[in-house]
Amino acid sequence: MLAIIGFGDHVQRNILPALEKLQDVMVKYVVVRELDKYKHQTNFFFITDFSKVLKDKDITSIYIATPISSHYKYVKEALTAGKNVLCEKSLATSFEDSEELVNLAKKLRVKLQEVVMYQYHDQFIWLKNYLKNECNEGLVKIHTNFQIPHLSSDNIRYSKSLGGGALLDVGFYPISMIVSLLGTPNIVKSILTEQSNYSVDLNGVAIFNYKELYAVAEWGIGRPYRNEIVLEFEDKQVIVERAFSKPPTLHTVVTITKNNGTREEISINSCDHFKRLFYDFFSSVDNDLEHLQSILGRAKITDAIKNELL
Repeated sequence: MLAIIGFGDHVQRNILPALEKLQDVMVKYVVVRELDKYKHQTNFFFITDFSKVLKDKDITSIYIATPISSHYKYVKEALTAGKNVLCEKSLATSFEDSEELVNLAKKLRVKLQEVVMYQYHDQFIWLKNYLKNECNEGLVKIHTNFQIPHLSSDNIRYSKSLGGGALLDVGFYPISMIVSLLGTPNIVKSILTEQSNYSVDLNGVAIFNYKELYAVAEWGIGRPYRNEIVLEFEDKQVIVERAFSKPPTLHTVVTITKNNGTREEISINSCDHFKRLFYDFFSSVDNDLEHLQSILGRAKITDAIKNELL
């Protein structure tokens, strides 16, 4: 059985529909801070006492979708109680905390996984295979970009105490994509910027040096919506639309334009990457050591970027 910690818009819009498509997955608890807000909800048993969830032997797994600043506490308590944990990104606010949680999961032999949903989509699988088949020959640059318009003023992304800011939220996607495709860079240089009237970083850009090529990750809150990857080769350009966030019914397109002007469009079928992610999580109780190492790699790079705040 599964317990969900947090019940925000993301959980209701994306996670619950995905879970409903899986057989043999039952949600027993939803842990929230204020019960009164969910009196109208009758499908789940809402509770405020997380300790009761941890003591329940029926609960084998916990999905955490709370503000980033609370992830460390919830994940540590859940792992210590022997529960498998799937946590929304970013796992923690620092590399040090992430490393502690990963080591704890290994020590206790309890599964820990960070949500990187786009890696379960056919689009990402196509992109990985494309680069593998091309052997990166002639690849000069990868540019990833995820930016969104401003949100409501009470959104947790604007709260420093809740782990808000663009880097740990929207920045996670373009940064993790580059590392997923190219591995650990030799050098990372970055700029984070704040804006007046906001206490958190809202925009950022990072340049990753890979000797024979480079990559640029760009992200922001309070900007026109962009959600794409552009790969530049010596003889062509590849544009991947809706690279990170997309509904399960959306068909996406990859456009390949060669220097001679020829253009090819690759249609990518729709799929529910959240469903696939949860299926993968529940399919085994063993840790994916490569995934744990990826968590640390992302956290280490994020810390390096964070330290260059201007």
